[in-house]
Parts: sequence; structure tokens; C-alpha cells
Amino acid sequence: ARFAAEDPIGAQDALVAASVGPHGATLYDGSEYRAPAADEGTLADFHRARLQVIVGTAPDLLAIETISSTREARAIGRALEGLAPVPAWVSFTCRDGATTWGGEPIEDVVRVAAAIPSVIAVGVNCTAPDHVSPLLERIGRITDLPLIVYPNGGQSWDAVEKVWIGAEAGF
Repeated sequence: ARFAAEDPIGAQDALVAASVGPHGATLYDGSEYRAPAADEGTLADFHRARLQVIVGTAPDLLAIETISSTREARAIGRALEGLAPVPAWVSFTCRDGATTWGGEPIEDVVRVAAAIPSVIAVGVNCTAPDHVSPLLERIGRITDLPLIVYPNGGQSWDAVEKVWIGAEAGF
């Protein structure tokens, strides 16, 4: 069931958001910044196993983040089926002001995420600050869901050297 937009999580003094990262982050090779190599079924199984444990701890909401493809967003939707409904946001990692790191238009991935019944917000994370405004404008044209954003420092991850490179954002 879709949660009421006016009060999606209830009036509380503090909330616990359980972070659910992408499949690629578990590979420790920077692959969260490109489309996953795994097929949708493998991704759904991967996320289902983790989500069963996480949802069992009764978090207030799920922060499903750093997703780079429609395939992984669809797999997450499949993984959430049959679990206790927990409100969630889904945020995508993007390489520019229009596309995810997986190379897909932000509109395509957001449409997939917004169709998941428990999703109450969508947005971007782990994205250079310069790309945030154009991405939010594009997202805002296709959904009325609240928008989430938490950019990175504007640097790029070097998966070989395992360091961030480039100038830091001035904030």
C-alpha cells in the first residue's frame, strides 16, 4: 500500500532509516558506479536476503541508495514484494545532470522506483553537487513524490587506487 504523503512515517521525535546499498558496493571494485553485471533475478535474490533481515528489525524507513540502473531498481521492487511494508526512498547515483552512472536517463530509473508501492520519495545521492539541480528538475517533471538529495563532495572514486580524486567541493 502507498503511504499517505501528508504523514508518511508518523510524528516521531527520531526516526531510524536503514541504509540499503547497491549490489556493486559489496564487490569493493567501484561497480556501484556503473550498471550491475548481475541479472535481475540475481539482484532480486541479493536484495531480498538483506531486506528480510533489515525489515525484521522494524526500521522506521528504508534508505535504498546509490542505485545506478533500472534493472537494480526493478530487482529491489521484486525483493520488497511479500515483506512487511516499510516506507522507503530510492536514490540514484548519477554521472551528469541527466543520466545515472549506469548510463540511463534519470527519468527511466525514477519511473521504476516510483512504481514500487512502499516508495515515498526519490532522488539522487553520491552525485557531484553541480549535477543536483538539473537532476531534480528532470525528476520533478515526472513525479509528485518528495525529492531526496545528498550529494558527494564533487570528487571521483578511483577503484584501482581506492581513493577519491579531484578537488573537494567548497561547502
